[in-house]
Amino acid sequence: MKRLNNKGITLVELIVSFAIVGVAIIYFFQTLYTVKKIYSISREETQAFVDKTYALRIVDAYIDEKGFDALSKSKVCPTYFKCNDLSKVDDDKIYKVTIKMENGNDVVLYKYHN
Repeated sequence: MKRLNNKGITLVELIVSFAIVGVAIIYFFQTLYTVKKIYSISREETQAFVDKTYALRIVDAYIDEKGFDALSKSKVCPTYFKCNDLSKVDDDKIYKVTIKMENGNDVVLYKYHN
């Protein structure tokens, strides 16, 4: 009897192939999860920086235009900020503004004014 050509796939080769593909898929999804996590953290930090910069610019412009006394009597902060503490530090040249951000953190900003 003539022997057939044995070019089929064995069970061991099949198991090894699935194991290699499984490991590759696990690393792929782990990489996707890590990228998503880094992106969300950087987005939150960027938004917090933008909020702080925006608040400082508003306070800075208001102090330059109307002075600190007018700032302490008005509510110039945007609706999502709450100006908790406005005070002078060091001989009326440094203004300290404590702002409660929408994420619940308190941010202390200092503005030097000559």
